[in-house]
Amino acid sequence: MLKKIPADYFDSSKGTLKLLWEEEWRALGITQSLGWEHYEVHEPEPHILLFKRPLNYQPPVSQ
Repeated sequence: MLKKIPADYFDSSKGTLKLLWEEEWRALGITQSLGWEHYEVHEPEPHILLFKRPLNYQPPVSQ
């Protein structure tokens, strides 16, 4: 799967995946509810992306 990820998503100094903005990880096909932030890549296994969001997260109310 990593071979299919665009080269500009990688950190050139480390050769590992950089932290992705929501638009970037959603463009890769990752789907989850609103409010999640990509905060770390598990370097020994770079296909594992770690996400976080506040426990009390409330999605914006659409009108």
